[in-house]
This record gives sequence, structure tokens and C-alpha cells, in this order.
Amino acid sequence: MLRIFVRNAERRFPPAEQAELSRRAPAIAATTSSADGRRARRCARWAMEVAAGTDPSHPGWARVHELHREWRDLWFGFRMGTSGPRGPEPVVGEDVHVQWVEEAVDVACRLGEESGWQHAHWEALLDELIAMEGTDG
Repeated sequence: MLRIFVRNAERRFPPAEQAELSRRAPAIAATTSSADGRRARRCARWAMEVAAGTDPSHPGWARVHELHREWRDLWFGFRMGTSGPRGPEPVVGEDVHVQWVEEAVDVACRLGEESGWQHAHWEALLDELIAMEGTDG
């Protein structure tokens, strides 16, 4: 999932932000897929947290808020239907994880383009994702 984040960011981020990606390249290269589940879940939470701080009446952000509401509702229903309110964390497919990671890049891009890249704080998310190496997915 980390490599998917980086690949999407390399395609979409402006040159100054890509330099931040390059600066972290050695740490990224040293990671494995061992924590990909946790990384994907963190990307989803990060995207929702960041989007929650935006204007929901703005047409572009309104759709993001709607999508995140749908994710929360679906995830809650899935957990309740498969394991109860406090049961084990259900397993979702890699396609869902990819969607969550791509959404984090989308939210970072939208915020960077609208409010300035210094307000996107995607670097902190990337550092968290790198630091998850060696933890269970």
C-alpha cells in the first residue's frame, strides 16, 4: 500500500512535493508489505479526518464528505454483520485497501491545490505509514 501511495503521489503532486517523496525514498525502499492493512486503514482515517476540516457546502468537498459517510456506514454495517460491535477486525480485500490509499492521495491533492500544499500535511501521513513497518497488517 505504501508503494501505491507513492506511485499515485509521484504522478499527481507538484515538483516541490515530489522532492519530499524523494527525500524519503531510502526509508520507503526499506519497507515491505507487512503492515499494508494498517497502512490502508490509516489512509482512510486520515482522508476522513482531513476532509472533515473542509467546507462541506463546497461542491468539490461535498462529494468527498458524501463518499466518506458512505464508507463509514458500510464499514459499520459490515462489522456488525460479521463480528458484532466489538468482535475481531474483519478482513477486507486488497481492492478496498487500494481505494483507501488512493483517496488519501486525492484528498491531499485537493487540499494542496485549494489551500496550499503547506496545509496538506501529507508528509506526516507518509512518515506514519513508513513507521508502521514490522507491525502486523
